[in-house]
Amino acid sequence: MEKGVVVRIDYTGKDLSSGKVFDTTQPEIAKQAGLAHEGHEYAPLTVVLGNGELLPSLEKALMEMKEGEQKTIQLEPRDAFGERNAE
Repeated sequence: MEKGVVVRIDYTGKDLSSGKVFDTTQPEIAKQAGLAHEGHEYAPLTVVLGNGELLPSLEKALMEMKEGEQKTIQLEPRDAFGERNAE
């Protein structure tokens, strides 16, 4: 895919060390993880690639994919939200 392409993605973000789900677009996974909130709609996320709407490392991985492809993408903390801060 290339910059400017509009894509809809389903995702589930997990902490790899604990396996804990911290975000998802899928309602069943949200319920199982205790994340579901009344009134919140869980649905695929629509983004424009190259617009800076996603983490750069995630956007790069998506741009390497084909339409309809499913893939597990693992990001290192430095490429995502940074190292965990115990505080």
